[in-house]
Amino acid sequence: LRDKSLGIRIDPVDVYKSWVNQMETQTGQRSQLPYDVTPEQAMTHHEVQRRLDISIRNLRAATDKFLHAIVSSVDKIPYGMRYTAKVLKSSLREKFPDATEDELFKVVGNLLYYRYMNPAIVAPDAGNRGPG
Repeated sequence: LRDKSLGIRIDPVDVYKSWVNQMETQTGQRSQLPYDVTPEQAMTHHEVQRRLDISIRNLRAATDKFLHAIVSSVDKIPYGMRYTAKVLKSSLREKFPDATEDELFKVVGNLLYYRYMNPAIVAPDAGNRGPG
């Protein structure tokens, strides 16, 4: 994620404009293509589709690495936080017996993420105790 050259643009118009700018820089001439286009118009160009495919693959790879880092760090979550999550899930199950497991995990996941992981990601030098 520290790679500043990693392309993860997924807006077709942004990709199109970047491509047009790159062509103009390389040729030294103004492109004959219009600069302001709709997403649909941008997607008609094979080069935009190719670059979007690459960006989507890069984004998926970065997301997979991030998710793997979180999942593999579960033992680093303090016991008290894991116990709180367990009790919260049990309490939610009693209070909302018709809720699905996914709905319960969503609530517990939000607690863990916003109270434990997010502060460590947003301000890692602020002394927050988080994974890693």
